[in-house]
Amino acid sequence: MGEHMNNQECSKSIDVESELPKCGFSRLKPLQQCIPADFFKYNRHNILTNAYKQLVLDQGPYFYFITLTFARNVGFNSICKFTGDYIHYHNKEIFNVKYRPQNKYIQGFAFLEDHPNKDFGDRIHIHLLIKCHSKFNEWDNFDSHTEIFHTAAKQVKDDNGRPVFNPGCIDIQRYRDSGAIAYCFKCIWDGNIDRVKFICKDGLSDNQSILW
Repeated sequence: MGEHMNNQECSKSIDVESELPKCGFSRLKPLQQCIPADFFKYNRHNILTNAYKQLVLDQGPYFYFITLTFARNVGFNSICKFTGDYIHYHNKEIFNVKYRPQNKYIQGFAFLEDHPNKDFGDRIHIHLLIKCHSKFNEWDNFDSHTEIFHTAAKQVKDDNGRPVFNPGCIDIQRYRDSGAIAYCFKCIWDGNIDRVKFICKDGLSDNQSILW
């Protein structure tokens, strides 16, 4: 049974988006709340999306909730490529350069988001839910995770050698509850379900990175 069936975290729906500031980096730092009551609301536009929601819930628990914001407007393929590059560097920092043959790598889900308000300079971003891994237990505090996260993000460059991510608009948090999952799905429906990606050994599930 899925989490929404046997773990009633809240008794009423919460509008996560309405609780957030409308501009600046704080907009990308969700208040991690419970699953809204209408999270699995049925209509003909979200049949597949509901299946994905249940899958993400069932695949927990998660450890990280990460936001990466792009410094410049980039296309869908570039978002996938650069995110794959980031995952590659993050794996190298956590494990080692031979993480792939050793079959040690971070796993989880990525959610691509393009805010509908074109006035936002930081509107193109991606959220990552990273599953728990025994390697994470080797660090005594979350500062170590934060340092690794920033080190990996800084290494991702475009063809002109420019940093891909806006350093002032990236963030790593502890995953606290399933409200983060609701937040990740806030702009997802069946028409853009390809914006939900598995994180696996080669980066994203349809990896386009040139680093492998």
